[in-house]
Amino acid sequence: MTGENKELSQFILEPKQSMNEPRNAIAAVIVTAIIFFANAAIAQTYRGGDFTITLGDNNPETGRTYRGCDSQGNCISLQYGTSWRNGHKRGITWENGDYLYVVSWQDNDRHSSLYLTVFHGQKEILRERLYENFLK
Repeated sequence: MTGENKELSQFILEPKQSMNEPRNAIAAVIVTAIIFFANAAIAQTYRGGDFTITLGDNNPETGRTYRGCDSQGNCISLQYGTSWRNGHKRGITWENGDYLYVVSWQDNDRHSSLYLTVFHGQKEILRERLYENFLK
């Protein structure tokens, strides 16, 4: 093997392997899996009041997504949410006509300070704390 190909070839198993070559191949598989899963969209589902919402990560085709359903199965799906930060508060906002859907949380406390707030024009019409654990 030439010196140029040594870095890439260390991850390719050859018929006669030393004890370190299988470790290198396993490391390559692990690194590939980490890169794949880090880039995969992960949906997170929350419950608040009579609503269940699912938030999708930033997808190149749809941006940050929101899907909210009430207890009767009426659902709304929104795309291209805008991320924002104001001091120690963060959130994502989606627009739907005259309605604004906001999921917000405090820095370093997303699990206990996550809220869904819905505005119609300038008027707040809904504010619900969101829980990951549906038993709460």
